[in-house]
Amino acid sequence: MCMRCGRILFGVLIAALGACAGPTMDGVNSSSPVVNSPLPSLLTALPSSSSSSPSPAPSPVVTPSNVPMSPAPTAIESILTASQVWPVAWSPDGGALIAVDQTPDTSIVHVFAADGHEIWSTPGLTAAWTGADSLEFLRASDTLAGHSDLFEVTLPSGTPTKLDGSYLNFITAAADGRLAVPTSETPRGYTFDLLNPAGGHFDGEPLLWNPASDELAIVLGSAPHSGSLAIVDGTSGSVTRTGLDVDDQPAFDRTGSELMVCVFGDHGNCAPTLVRLDGSDIAASAMRGPLLGAGELPDGRWIGGNSGIVLWDPSNPTTTTSLGNGWPSVSPTGILVIIGDETASPPPGSQVTIVRLPGSGASYPVWSPAGDRIAYSVLSAFGQELRISSLPGAAHLP
Repeated sequence: MCMRCGRILFGVLIAALGACAGPTMDGVNSSSPVVNSPLPSLLTALPSSSSSSPSPAPSPVVTPSNVPMSPAPTAIESILTASQVWPVAWSPDGGALIAVDQTPDTSIVHVFAADGHEIWSTPGLTAAWTGADSLEFLRASDTLAGHSDLFEVTLPSGTPTKLDGSYLNFITAAADGRLAVPTSETPRGYTFDLLNPAGGHFDGEPLLWNPASDELAIVLGSAPHSGSLAIVDGTSGSVTRTGLDVDDQPAFDRTGSELMVCVFGDHGNCAPTLVRLDGSDIAASAMRGPLLGAGELPDGRWIGGNSGIVLWDPSNPTTTTSLGNGWPSVSPTGILVIIGDETASPPPGSQVTIVRLPGSGASYPVWSPAGDRIAYSVLSAFGQELRISSLPGAAHLP
C-alpha cells in the first residue's frame, strides 16, 4: 500500500496499493477491460433465505439477556482468492462491490455484483464509485515515479475514458462518490485535487470524508503516523486547523459532528479522545494507543481495537470494557459484527444486535450502504479470500 507512512486507514477510506509493473491480465492488454456478463442493472438481489441454505449457527456464547443475537448470516460467498485481495467500496445503491487483487506482477480492479458474480475487471491500482453504475480508477503510468493515469467508466459497457492529469497511486473516497486524488507529494503530505465536488486543491494527509457534509478530516505534518488535525471544506478546499496533534486513525461519529482521534500528550503517548470538529474535547479515555477501526454504537458508546476489542463510554471516560479478540465493525444501522473469533463477548447492557462471521485473520470489513451485507477478507491457503455475507433483516433492525 502506498500512503507515505505505509499505514492502513480504517472505515470507508480507500487505501492505496503499491506501484506495480507491466499490468497484464491473463494475456489481455492493459488497456482492455474484461466484461464478464451483460448487466442491465448493477442492483442484483441476493437469494432469499428460503432459497439458500443458512450457514451453521455459531458456537453458543453466554450473553446478557438484553443483547439480541441475530440469526446466523446466510449466503457467505467466497468470491475471490488471491495472494492479496480486499474489498474497497460498495456502490452507492449497494448493488455492486469494488475489490482489488494485487499480485507481485500486476494489480486488478474487480467489480462484483451483490450476489458475488463478477461483472467487470481491468488492470488498475484502486478505484472509487462516482455513481450507482459509474466509477473512476487509477492505472500505473510511471511505476518508478509512482504516477498513474485516472480513468472513468460507466458499466455495463466497460469502456474506460482517460481523464486529464497525472496522479499518485491512491484515492480518498466517500461511499457516496466524493473523491480526492493526490497529484504530488509535499513536505506536509500531498497536494490533492477535489474531483467530486470539484472544489480545488488542498495539502495534507487525507483521512476520511465526513458522512454528513462535504468535509474531510486530514493531518498536516510529515511525521509518520501523526500530525496536526485539520478539517477541509470539500467545496472550496479551505483548511481549518484544530491545533490537535493526533494519530492517523480517526473516525467520525454517526452524525458527522464529532471525531474519535488519538491525541498526543506531553510524554509522547496518545489517548483516544472524542472531540468536536473545532478540536475542543468532549471526553478523553485512559487508554494508550489508538482505538483501531473505531465505530460508534447507537447508544453513544464506542468500540474498536486496542489490545483486543475494547468498549468505551464517553460518559464514563476512565473505564473501558474488554470484549475479547476479533475484528469489530459497526454497520450503518448500528449492528455490531465480530469477525474471526467465536469467544468475543457482546457489549454488556446494550441493545445491540451481534453477528459473528467466521474466518482466520479477518480484516477490511466494508458495509453496504443499507447495512444488510458485509464484505471482508480472511486468510486462506493461497493468501487471502474475499467474502460477501448477507445479513437477513439487518437493515430493518432497530
